[in-house]
Amino acid sequence: MIGPVWAFAVAAPVALAILYLDVRAGQPARRVLAGQLAVAHLAVVVALTLLPVPVTDAAIAEARDLVAYDHNGIPFSTLAKQLAGGVTPFEVRNLVGNFLLLLPLGIYAPIRSPRTRSAARVLGVALAVAVGIELGQLVISTVLGFPLRIADVDDVIVNTG
Repeated sequence: MIGPVWAFAVAAPVALAILYLDVRAGQPARRVLAGQLAVAHLAVVVALTLLPVPVTDAAIAEARDLVAYDHNGIPFSTLAKQLAGGVTPFEVRNLVGNFLLLLPLGIYAPIRSPRTRSAARVLGVALAVAVGIELGQLVISTVLGFPLRIADVDDVIVNTG
């Protein structure tokens, strides 16, 4: 099983490399801190949205047995179902979690890159990251042959909302 620990194992040397390059280039402390926040945040995002991935036959079979949903490419379909059936704690966690998932991006992106200092640019970056997450989930599911992680266009809508 490729679990969340792998995201942090990759993020640690990346964070150190960015720290080294920023300090060597004489970047302001807030930009250095924003770089470290970005790496940590993206590691958490990967851990929450793409991992764990089963790699053994037994783990894949077990994961396949737990599948309850399928992918959704119809905008607002999942949101309508969630809200029509009454909001359960699962739906609240899903909606709030999806809304908050990329919120830190709006804080560190403008500090890290001057090109993202407008709301439209931050929204564009958030949209690209959200679409990347869903495409990653779709690729993982396609490779495994079943929807391990559910790719849902409504997640993109809430992530960038």
